[in-house]
Amino acid sequence: SMMARIDMPLTMPTWHELLHKAVASPHFDSVFGFCVILNAGIMGIQVDWMARNSSDEAPVVFDVFEKTFACIFLFELFCRFIAHGRRFFSKDVWFWHAFDTFLV
Repeated sequence: SMMARIDMPLTMPTWHELLHKAVASPHFDSVFGFCVILNAGIMGIQVDWMARNSSDEAPVVFDVFEKTFACIFLFELFCRFIAHGRRFFSKDVWFWHAFDTFLV
């Protein structure tokens, strides 16, 4: 008969452990790296539109994109900060974390 192993703990990882695992995943970097590229592309489209239309103001859709990406990048920074805790600025990649914080 099949018996459950008694020596294996049946504990679920905490939300902090799950967040740390997610932030350390290459998929996390890929998703937000794609967002950086997409944001740069939209900024380029905005500059092109403004140049072609001799305008100091772009359509409101560009403002919506700007605020949306700001929220996305703030979420990424928040996740990284919570996952790494006090080590956020002391790890070997402290410069990139400081740079991200400055940009956001």
